Amino acid sequence: MLAEQLVAQEFLAYSPSYQNQPLLFWENTDTGSAEIDFVRSFGAAIVPIEVKAGETGTLKSMASFINMKNPPLGIRISQRPLVLKGRILSVPFYLIPVLESLIRETRK
Repeated sequence: MLAEQLVAQEFLAYSPSYQNQPLLFWENTDTGSAEIDFVRSFGAAIVPIEVKAGETGTLKSMASFINMKNPPLGIRISQRPLVLKGRILSVPFYLIPVLESLIRETRK
């Protein structure tokens, strides 16, 4: 939960204050077992974001969201290095301030 709190504070800190963008999440109400930590809009794209405290952790909820909603990209924020694998972009915590730029570059 501490990692999710850190990411939430970073999102709020780097969002323009005039936008007042809320922090949103997603839960599969059909099964109740799939949950995405954050769902954010970047331009016209809706992007699911999962936060993992360590380097490991499965992305079952991310896979479920991608299969159901077909976003252009999914983001995992963790201690892992920056890497794009399929439609999942792994972003280390220290790159949260430039997340929007990374998403733009990935979609080119």
